[in-house]
Amino acid sequence: MNKRPSFHIIIFLFFILAMVFSSCGSSKPTVDPEELQRAEDDLRRREQEVQQRTIEIMDLKNQIIILQSEISDLKSTIIDMEGQTDSMKSRILNEKESSKELEGKLSELDEKNMELIRMNEQLQSYLTASQDSIRRALETEAVRESERNLLKAISMDADTSDDPEESKPARDAGAIDKAISPVMNLTQDEYLQRYQEALDLLFDKQRNRAIEEFRELIRISPDNDYSDNCQYWIGEGYYAQGLYDRAIAEFAKVKDLPNGNKADHAQFKIGLSYLKLGQKVNGLEAFKKLIEDYPDSELVSKVQEMMDSGQF
Repeated sequence: MNKRPSFHIIIFLFFILAMVFSSCGSSKPTVDPEELQRAEDDLRRREQEVQQRTIEIMDLKNQIIILQSEISDLKSTIIDMEGQTDSMKSRILNEKESSKELEGKLSELDEKNMELIRMNEQLQSYLTASQDSIRRALETEAVRESERNLLKAISMDADTSDDPEESKPARDAGAIDKAISPVMNLTQDEYLQRYQEALDLLFDKQRNRAIEEFRELIRISPDNDYSDNCQYWIGEGYYAQGLYDRAIAEFAKVKDLPNGNKADHAQFKIGLSYLKLGQKVNGLEAFKKLIEDYPDSELVSKVQEMMDSGQF
């Protein structure tokens, strides 16, 4: 904004012009005092306006300086926040790397656990086979003894055929029962043989065939001591295929079957399945249930270590 001429300068110019006009004219012009006063008043008013505008301009300049200072402070704050953001991004990346590393270790432990379970199953199978071999030998001898008893009973029946009071059918039934009762126990051998064949299919990655065979064994003999093992390996078959929802449903059935030596392992795999699905809260609850329901399980220490690692 341009400043208006000062009052004194204007008065000075006014008098110069008056003198010029007075020297040029034949008569001296007259000036109305009232008009002169109004002119002076108008000039003073305009000068005051100029001074007021000047003050306002100075105030605006001061405000601009203050705003520039505040903008500078805000820029510094933004730079600090960007630094903090970069730091947070770095921490997040590190956390992701740590999470991937933990997942890798978890998968590795899971594979080792599967291998140990397989070895344990094989040892149990070998032990059972040895026991069954001994039992079959004893049963074979029992069958032979039963056959001898049956032949003896038949001979006794021939010797006493003249005695009308003797009950021949009763003697035959008792001898036959003694002869065939050991043979009926061989059904367990067939069951264990099919169980081992299904297990071999599972570890040979023929998982669907193995699952069908385990289901059939449960259907044939749901009260068998190995029925919970069959149900557990059904869950493992789905878990190995990445079908974690189905695996959870199948593992949950293990505890309802006889024996129950696989119930704690099934509960552990339920927790792992939830983790695979990204449901950490459900996984934590599953692990807590394992600790509560199976405090003597060998898996409790592993679960406690996972919970203490801070991954939940």
